[in-house]
Amino acid sequence: MSSGVRKFPRLVWILLLFVAFPGSALAVEDADGGGGALNSIGSLLADFIANIWHPAFVLISISAVVSGLILLGVSLFKFYKASEPGSNATYGSSLATMIIAGVLIAFPSAAGIGMESLLGDSAGDGVLLGVSYSIDETASNPSVYSQIMGSSFAPSSVKNCFDLKNNTGPAECMAGNIANNIVPAAIRVLKAIVFLAGLVGALSALFGARRASDGRERSNGLITRGITSLLIMYSPFLLEVSTSTLFGSSIDSTIISSGFNNNSSLLSYTGNNVPDVLKSYVQIIEHAFVILVFFGYWSFIRGWFMVKGVSESGRQAGSYGMAAVYIVAGVLLANSQASTCVVATTVSGSSDLLGGACHAVL
Repeated sequence: MSSGVRKFPRLVWILLLFVAFPGSALAVEDADGGGGALNSIGSLLADFIANIWHPAFVLISISAVVSGLILLGVSLFKFYKASEPGSNATYGSSLATMIIAGVLIAFPSAAGIGMESLLGDSAGDGVLLGVSYSIDETASNPSVYSQIMGSSFAPSSVKNCFDLKNNTGPAECMAGNIANNIVPAAIRVLKAIVFLAGLVGALSALFGARRASDGRERSNGLITRGITSLLIMYSPFLLEVSTSTLFGSSIDSTIISSGFNNNSSLLSYTGNNVPDVLKSYVQIIEHAFVILVFFGYWSFIRGWFMVKGVSESGRQAGSYGMAAVYIVAGVLLANSQASTCVVATTVSGSSDLLGGACHAVL
């Protein structure tokens, strides 16, 4: 695994430190109560990804098309060389290069076909098939960003945690600002970046197949790299399926195909007999459930990237077993209330251990 990939998780901790300390000053609502979300970290993250995603997507797509056109010319030249007596070029390698060139020219629609084949209409819904590169959109012709990321997004406004008129304490207020303003935006940013990373990974697998056709690279792991890249592109849908696999189809996953599910019953802590020692911390517990969704989603994605890394670099990037641990841990962490209820029910033999809260989620 490259040093950049190894150091990337550290950037998340730096971001969280920024959010927890100096970032809280940015997320303070104006004294008159207006414009709270305008200068918050959540709105900055949302604006950042909305501004850079489409140009990055277009750059990746055009690079693929240009590379495909170049490879098409290379394949024709290789066909010519293969026809010459005594040449080392082969028709098989020439044909493989031409097929790869065609896939690159058809990119990202070719990636959309792969997504549809792996995940079905419920995941891709034909978004990348014949996609338009235009950034302008109308109700009848939405941009690819809107189709991939869903409807327009605006983070919740933040509360002034230093206003003594608030009924909540500072700790609960700050946790609420992080959970309601930052976490949904951070999950959206992560989803958008991972989608682009999946596109780049699919391109990398195609270029690897091109080199393997010439005998310049081993073909081991190319299929795994390609499939993993396509799965990574729709990581929220993959997490939703994994959640249903672990907890059953009736579970209300916190991450669904469209992204963060802020209406999930797993994000609220309610019960008929909540212990008195927990009643004063119900809001903080609920905010903690939301914050843990981001860490769970991050762990889940890291596991799949480790699968891709092992297929590329072997044991240096980890192991498939370690990747499976990250993936399962991510699912459990993203749905932390369901995980807690399963453990509590297993240990006590009753779902009433947490005051009946588990009846609503399991």
